[in-house]
Amino acid sequence: MTPVFYVMNERDRHFANAFQLGTMCEIRPWMAEHIPGEIPVIRGIWDEFLTKFKQYKTRKIDFVEIDNGYLLKSPGAWDGYFRFNINSLQHNYVMENQPLNRLNKLIEKGLNIQPWQHNKDGHILICTSGAQAEKYYDLDTIAWTNNVLESLRLLNVRREIVVREKPKAASLFKTMHDDFKGAYCVITHTSMIAVDAILAGIPAIVDSLSCAAPVARININDINDLYYGSRTKWLKSLSMCQFTIEEMASGYAWSQTLKNIEYLKNNDK
Repeated sequence: MTPVFYVMNERDRHFANAFQLGTMCEIRPWMAEHIPGEIPVIRGIWDEFLTKFKQYKTRKIDFVEIDNGYLLKSPGAWDGYFRFNINSLQHNYVMENQPLNRLNKLIEKGLNIQPWQHNKDGHILICTSGAQAEKYYDLDTIAWTNNVLESLRLLNVRREIVVREKPKAASLFKTMHDDFKGAYCVITHTSMIAVDAILAGIPAIVDSLSCAAPVARININDINDLYYGSRTKWLKSLSMCQFTIEEMASGYAWSQTLKNIEYLKNNDK
C-alpha cells in the first residue's frame, strides 16, 4: 500500500516533507485525483478535505488523516504528538495486546494521569465541538446542546450545568482545567476534551464515535453510573496511534500505521 501526501498550505508541506523522508512517498496538491492502490494521507479537516473524505468513504478507499495528538499534543507547534486516524477523525476502539513501553515513554515525558475523581456534588460540564468537526459529523451543535440539556431535565438531574464552547484561540485552552475542577463529569459529542477530562480523572459521556468511548459512557441515561474502570489498555492503544515529526521522518509512523490498518481489517473495526 503506497501512501500519497496531499497538501494545501505550507504547514501541510512541513508534515509532508517529514513524512516523505520516512516513506519516499509522492507529495501532491490537494485537488489531485486519487489513483487506485494508493492511500491518501491528509493533514487536518479543511473544507476541501472534508469533501475528499466523503468521496473516499463512498468509494471504500482507505485514507489517513493527521491531526493533533491524543496525548501530549501541542496545537500549533511541532514538538508534540500527532494522531494518525484511519478512515475517520478518531480511533473509537481499543487495539488489544499493545506494548506498555510507548505509554511509559509518554509518562516519562510528562503525561499526567490523575486518579478518578468522585465529585458527587460537582457540576456537569457540557463541551461543544469545533466547527470543522461539526461539518464532518453533520452535527448541529445548538440542537445537540439543547438535546443534552433536555435529557438532563427529563432525568431530573439537579446539578449545576456549565456549557463550555470550543475555544477559538490556543490561549483559551488554559481555562480547561479550571472548568474541570470539582466537575462531576464532562459531556461532549466527539471533542478531544473528553481525553483531557479522563486524564484529569473526570468521567465522561460521549458519542460512540469518540476516541474516549471505550472508557466512558455513550448514553446520557447512564449519568448516575459513570465509568471509573481501568484506562491502561485504552492509553496503550492511543499511544500506538500518534507520532512525532521525527517518527514520521524515520519511517516509524508509517510502519506502525500499516500495522494499525491491518489490525482494523482483521478485527472488523
